Amino acid sequence: MVIKEALLYGEKNLSNNLYTDPINESRKILSFLLSKDLSFIYIYPEYLLDEYTRDKFIEIIEKRKNGLPLEYIFHEKNFFGRDFFVDERVLIPRWDTENLVNEVIKLAKSIVSPKILEIGAGSGAISLTLGMEIRNSSVLGVDISNKALEVCEINKNIFNIENVSFIYSDLFSNVKGKYDIIVSNPPYIKTEELIALQREVTCEPINALDGGEDGLYYYKHIIKKSINHITDNGILAFEIGHDQGNRVKELLEENKFKNIEIKKDLQGLDRVIWGVKEGI
Repeated sequence: MVIKEALLYGEKNLSNNLYTDPINESRKILSFLLSKDLSFIYIYPEYLLDEYTRDKFIEIIEKRKNGLPLEYIFHEKNFFGRDFFVDERVLIPRWDTENLVNEVIKLAKSIVSPKILEIGAGSGAISLTLGMEIRNSSVLGVDISNKALEVCEINKNIFNIENVSFIYSDLFSNVKGKYDIIVSNPPYIKTEELIALQREVTCEPINALDGGEDGLYYYKHIIKKSINHITDNGILAFEIGHDQGNRVKELLEENKFKNIEIKKDLQGLDRVIWGVKEGI
């Protein structure tokens, strides 16, 4: 099998699948397997694939046909300009979440040596990015999944960063002390809506997606429990679903948070909310 034949095979097998770009995805897969730049795939259509590469390409196309995200195939996802390791143990970081990170970076500028806590660290992308972007910070990421924490440690080692650490915790169960900023991108999809998700998304950990009956389960618990772990005038910041801003704002107000702001993403949808804990 030569490159042009592999591309035809990929196009044929992925053409009836939703949410795929058959030719471009086939090119990316070949580029990945051959450790060559995409230009090589264009320039050498008659390049003969060895048996291993051919078999691996067919195997990956089959996985992709069944909905496995490319990020899990390549074990890589770019977030905030850096390539993070990802696999089926964690939710794939979304570009939407860069909005949350951007806002936290801005908010942290007014705090000397901020202590930051992330609830639900997942791949570690948020915690590690904050640690690298806010060099005078101390960041703790927590997660209830030991498998996710393994991925956090892989990414921490990749970036060799010392001001970020990760521990097991069911929300705040193992968290000690108080933090200047608490940040979270919790599961916020309503349980009944999970069935309608794109097939790629259903390959991701369900517990990182399911926000309960109303999509607000984790917001309610994090907001209520954060009171004991946030400094006076400390900041609690969330990513939110596009239709959740007003309800999460009400939850923050009910728990004595003030100066609440909602920020929109590039599509004009509500995406980030934060509030300030009232001082005594």
